[in-house]
Amino acid sequence: MGDPAGIGPEVLLAALAPAAVQRGANGLIVGDAAWLRRTARRLGIPWRWPVVAAPQTDPRAPAWQVWDAVRVADSVRPGRLQAAAGRAALAVLDQALTLIRDGAVEALVTAPVSKAAISTISPGWWGHTEYLGHACGVADPVMMFVAGPLKVSLVTTHESLAQALRTITPARVTQVVTRTVKALTGDFGVRRPRVAVAAINPHAGERGLLGTDEQQWIAPLIRTLQRTLLAQLSGPWPADTLFAQAARGQYDAVVAMYHDQALIPIKLLAWESAVNVTLGLPFVRTSPSHGTAFDIAGRGRADPSSMRHAIRLAIALASRRLSK
Repeated sequence: MGDPAGIGPEVLLAALAPAAVQRGANGLIVGDAAWLRRTARRLGIPWRWPVVAAPQTDPRAPAWQVWDAVRVADSVRPGRLQAAAGRAALAVLDQALTLIRDGAVEALVTAPVSKAAISTISPGWWGHTEYLGHACGVADPVMMFVAGPLKVSLVTTHESLAQALRTITPARVTQVVTRTVKALTGDFGVRRPRVAVAAINPHAGERGLLGTDEQQWIAPLIRTLQRTLLAQLSGPWPADTLFAQAARGQYDAVVAMYHDQALIPIKLLAWESAVNVTLGLPFVRTSPSHGTAFDIAGRGRADPSSMRHAIRLAIALASRRLSK
């Protein structure tokens, strides 16, 4: 459900409204059933999901259910950053994680949460990706954005640019490139993926005039990885030209060095369809590429396209894993 004061409940219900989205999988909507019902009524979405007090996995159980797992405080209002809403969002996520740990589900689709709201009740909370990694004992999971044929993995995620530059190390780049190749071959069925690595500095350092990282260690690291991974690796490439080439299908994935280097082109090219996929977890996890959008929450104006793509991709990836 995500943050109840944001657009999460709206895009979730709107994305699931077409019956075709639900085909091919059994699903469990985790949240406050009363809050979700009111949201559906406000949006004019027919309520077709049975509400359960505990998940039902019996073969005769409904294919899609609403698990009434939390209670949103009466004080919560759509469109406002509130600690009570953050508390509900975190509680919903923790309930969903119980299903993961119990082996009851194969995939998790998360609606947007407010980092600021959750940090008021859980200091140091940086985001879904990091929280899920910690909960599953996975060090440094990888964030990948998928927009049709364009796939971009991030070396650094939710941190300042100054901190990101300190975090970009040979070990971290190796980890991200390796997980990206594994995801492409295992989850996306690309036999020998073409992976391009972005430079850190403008013009890939311009032969050392604008930075030496590319010459000193990124290019040698790519050559080393090329000898061990079943992929066509190249780079480091200047980011200002790399993404245009990737969008035209020249590469199967790009490894970007920091958050905005990846997210600006992704959201410019595929605002409505981009999906966030977390690599390295023992289960499939996807989410829409947008945030809580408090400015339009509760008004019925939120576009559910990204959430719909996130649900469909989660079903596809989980089905592929189960078929192996």
